[in-house]
Amino acid sequence: MKEIIYNREKVIEYAKKWAYDRNPQYYDFDNVGGDCTSFASQCIYAGVKVMNYSKQNGWYYISGNNKSPSWSGVEFLYNFLTQNKSVGPYGYDVEQNKIELGDIAQLSFDGNKFSHSLVIVKIQDKKEFLEQTTKRKIDINKQIMRIDETINDKELLQKEYVARNEQLSLEKKIFSMRILAKIMEEEKKKKKEELEKLNRIMNPQNFVKYQKELEEKHKYLEVLNSKNDEKELEKLKIKLQELFLKMLKIKIKKTETKQEIEKIIYDFRYYLLLPYNHEKKVYEIESIKRIINEVLEVIINKAIDFKVLEKISENNETNNEVLKNIFKVRIIKLEKAYLKITKEKDKYFVQIFDENIFEERIEIQKPVDLNIKLNKKIPIWG
Repeated sequence: MKEIIYNREKVIEYAKKWAYDRNPQYYDFDNVGGDCTSFASQCIYAGVKVMNYSKQNGWYYISGNNKSPSWSGVEFLYNFLTQNKSVGPYGYDVEQNKIELGDIAQLSFDGNKFSHSLVIVKIQDKKEFLEQTTKRKIDINKQIMRIDETINDKELLQKEYVARNEQLSLEKKIFSMRILAKIMEEEKKKKKEELEKLNRIMNPQNFVKYQKELEEKHKYLEVLNSKNDEKELEKLKIKLQELFLKMLKIKIKKTETKQEIEKIIYDFRYYLLLPYNHEKKVYEIESIKRIINEVLEVIINKAIDFKVLEKISENNETNNEVLKNIFKVRIIKLEKAYLKITKEKDKYFVQIFDENIFEERIEIQKPVDLNIKLNKKIPIWG
């Protein structure tokens, strides 16, 4: 696959051109969750000129009603860039001191969830930061003064009351000027809190501390020309699988109905057959086979208890050895599937099939305490 250089100059040029205007080619998402990530995607596209039109994991925009979640969703864009191994841009997390112009930054306002995307078009030094902070303080002071004037002047309060209600839908309209005054008092309180925070930041002793806090709350994505750090990505992928499997074990143990365990069987089979990478499916990954087998054992035991799956043997290990193979077959409806255990010389095999699909024989360990006869076809579903 040919690799295209990420044109950072084009990204910055686009960002500066449309930051305070709107490109009519793109829908305005301000009233449906926010437009910031759509704008970031537009900027990235200006630098790569390639979209990924995959319906499931792509990154594309055709219209406001026909776009990928990653085009305008903060977390979706992050997931696409950090996981994309196909067409389109890709990237990974970097420290704050390694960001470059044209990179994407995602911000968290509560320290937990990232909810804002922006494009790096300028990297400030301390002097510029303090100058902009001073300007912001002046603006906030003006807003506080305006709020005080409005609250203490009935005529101004009346005008504000009318102006605000004209912009609000019927269910959100402000009931009275007295309520508006309370709302504005709360707004003033928040402005003062912001002002106090800015005063603390401008204290030289607090500036470095604030800078570190920003580093902890910001997540930076560098849009790259080189390949991702495959080893680090692999570690994260494995950790994610392990966490999911541990949580699933807990869920299965709490299952209380036959319908729940039936759904878990289908869902888990779907998960195991997902492609983990270009070469292997999830169930073929060595590093998580142990915990996968633990989950399979819990599912099979629970399914036998609920009579969802046929009890092949009085021995749990034999049941698990035989029935775990139904999670690897292509048969769509397990309710219509059958299995047969056969013996050739000193080896034992299980075959799983329905009317249309005959799966290859799978060698198993010697079964113990069987409830079924060898070479006899029996239904899998209890």
